Amino acid sequence: CLGNDYCDGWKTVLPATWKAKVGVTSDKRTALALARALFPMAADQLKLQKHHNRAEALLIAEYAHHHVWLPMQIG
Repeated sequence: CLGNDYCDGWKTVLPATWKAKVGVTSDKRTALALARALFPMAADQLKLQKHHNRAEALLIAEYAHHHVWLPMQIG
């Protein structure tokens, strides 16, 4: 869930939704590559394929920033 007016202040976002919006597939390598590009300061923590969950956490935050929090500020 991401902060919003749903489920007690949180919004549920399905993986297929946020992955499509940020441009990654179910292939873990795409999440790692994008996270390294968007967050170069975290690249050392995203070196191995087993770090894909870290990459996805960063990308979920990126999705939330652009598709949940900013629209709430504007709207």
